[in-house]
Amino acid sequence: MSGEAMSTPPAEPVLKVETREELVYLLGQACELEHGLMCEYLYAQFSLKRGLDEGLTVAQLDRVQAWETALISVIKQEMLHLALSTNILTAVGAAPHFERPNFPILSRWYPPMVQIALVPFGERALRHFVYLERPAGMALDDAVGFAAAQHAQPLTVGDAGLVGAAPGVADGPAKHLMNWVMRALGPVLTALPVGPSHPGATAGPTFDIARPAIFLLPHQDAAWKIIKERLDALEEACASLGSQAGLGALARLAGKLRSMSGHIGTHSPDSAA
Repeated sequence: MSGEAMSTPPAEPVLKVETREELVYLLGQACELEHGLMCEYLYAQFSLKRGLDEGLTVAQLDRVQAWETALISVIKQEMLHLALSTNILTAVGAAPHFERPNFPILSRWYPPMVQIALVPFGERALRHFVYLERPAGMALDDAVGFAAAQHAQPLTVGDAGLVGAAPGVADGPAKHLMNWVMRALGPVLTALPVGPSHPGATAGPTFDIARPAIFLLPHQDAAWKIIKERLDALEEACASLGSQAGLGALARLAGKLRSMSGHIGTHSPDSAA
């Protein structure tokens, strides 16, 4: 049965890194895997029910909130793993790597049998998480359906890209984007209806990367201008969409985005002129 221990674990080859180029390649893989796992956990978190109006009892809501707390803890760990892999990359003279394939992520260049896809919270997701996080050498099958994922087609395919790490002044807005924006936006996206063709079914965030997605900005002043421009565009979109039915939470996000944009704007050369 999928998600249960197998009788004999597959032999794991010894990984021997002999060149800097090979180390950079493997660290890039590590960054992509940690990024993908982080999105898997985020999707599971966003899919949780959040109120008594969704059919939960008080006791069930308390349990679900405890599950969410545990998921958030794991998500932070995946963020830390991504940061550590990125730090090692820059320490050996390579650029940070925040590119990854879109979902489903197929086992074509990652370790064998590694499939990454977005699954709502439930037993299947938990079995998949246990499989991916199992100790080295432990014999275990993945959750039902993931073995067939290797035959799926990714949504988009593109070349790998590089992104530069932002200076310390961006740390605050980066954290606020997760705590103030993504944490509130995820449940809104998860509750959106798929459409008339799937009555009663809801959608969710796809975590797609549009290519070219991210790139190195050689000048700090240009970086601040572009980041502020993106935040302003997000604010306008949230303010506009927030007036539509079921999207009222987006209107509240507009003010938070405006605050972050103002913070970044204070470091723009235009504001100092």
